Amino acid sequence: MKGRTCIGVHVRYSTGHVAESPKGHPSLQEYCNEVDHLLQIHRNDPIAIFVASDSHVAINFFKARYGNKLLYLDTYRASGVEDPGQIYGMDQYCIHHMDEWHRVKPGYKGGLGALMDCLLLSKCDYFIHITSNVASFVCFFNPYIKSIYLPHGVPFEHCRYRNNPTIRNKYLNPI
Repeated sequence: MKGRTCIGVHVRYSTGHVAESPKGHPSLQEYCNEVDHLLQIHRNDPIAIFVASDSHVAINFFKARYGNKLLYLDTYRASGVEDPGQIYGMDQYCIHHMDEWHRVKPGYKGGLGALMDCLLLSKCDYFIHITSNVASFVCFFNPYIKSIYLPHGVPFEHCRYRNNPTIRNKYLNPI
């Protein structure tokens, strides 16, 4: 990512999180419209597009469209529109199918992937996202990131920690 204009994209694709966004999930094309606009603005710059998503569908869509500009982590993702974390809500299934449940749950790898996604997204110049805990943490780690909130027409409140005097973080509030 170093030496490039970095566009970070966080795509929540699973159906289990549609209610988190005031107007529902934007389409993958809506994310691409924003990326394409930034590519046009920075057409003479070397570009990296870092995508963090809970879905292989979204990753594959971006890979097909942006090719070698695309960066992403090899981490736990759902194969379709299901929530990759849904296995944690299947307690009765777990009781009766313990071996399978332990085989497919994301556990440590899911948590590590989410944390690494947050940190890498926070290093980007631009951040295209919806409402999510990942977006909140990215804006906490980099309260000056250029945030592009989807869907359009819904205001996004910039990092509430930026000027909070109780937060002692040299990157947010130098003492």
